[in-house]
Amino acid sequence: MHDFLSTLILPLPILLLLILTGIAGYFLKKKRLARICGIGAIIWLGLITTGILPEFLVRSLEHKYPTLLIIEKPDTTVPVYIIVLGSGHTDDKSLPPNSQLERTLLGRLIEGIRLYHALPGSILIFSGDKGKQTESPAVILSQTAGFLGVSPDDIRMFTTTKNTADEAKTFRLTFGNQNKLYVVTDAIHMPRAMYLFTREGINTTAAPTNYLCKKGSHSSPLGFLIPQSDNISRMEAVIHEYAGLLWARLGDGGRLGD
Repeated sequence: MHDFLSTLILPLPILLLLILTGIAGYFLKKKRLARICGIGAIIWLGLITTGILPEFLVRSLEHKYPTLLIIEKPDTTVPVYIIVLGSGHTDDKSLPPNSQLERTLLGRLIEGIRLYHALPGSILIFSGDKGKQTESPAVILSQTAGFLGVSPDDIRMFTTTKNTADEAKTFRLTFGNQNKLYVVTDAIHMPRAMYLFTREGINTTAAPTNYLCKKGSHSSPLGFLIPQSDNISRMEAVIHEYAGLLWARLGDGGRLGD
């Protein structure tokens, strides 16, 4: 039900609804309704395809937690864990493990390994349910991490966690709260992830990565005014995160996924 509702409020379904309502208004001789929907569809199309609204909303989420450019050594009297939240993958055995990971998950892995090397004695945790695949992404991540210098003794896996709320709860039940945890996920997803992990009483530090909006990404100062399909994807990501955070705060556990 929640997935259905979240789909209805995505940019393109809203645009389609405006267009269809306008067409219905035209044939039903409701000219005012048809005019309002027509103008609304044009304005909405401009908002979701140019960077004005999408970039503003994305940055409002991505900049809530700072990037860990300088990694301070935590209290060594407690265990230090780094969890790389799961995302998309394929278990195509004709490809090496790193090529089985979607770019998003590969970016998270690289950030997790960067933290691992900067924090001697830390433990890397990989998570994710296998979904429709035959292998959990945690296994693929573990294999790739091994190629990149991570000791198998420093790796733990959650192979049945289905979403971020599940990952937070599983960490607490497995390792408790008397430790230090770094959460690695996309910058846009970090506010929801931090809410869910801190709700479990875990001492959590954000380690955001995979930024959708970066300085210098436009070819000209007014590049954000040029319509692009990427902006629709940004709007979808923003709506997904705000909807997921809303469900989490309503006690639904963030079932809208990762």
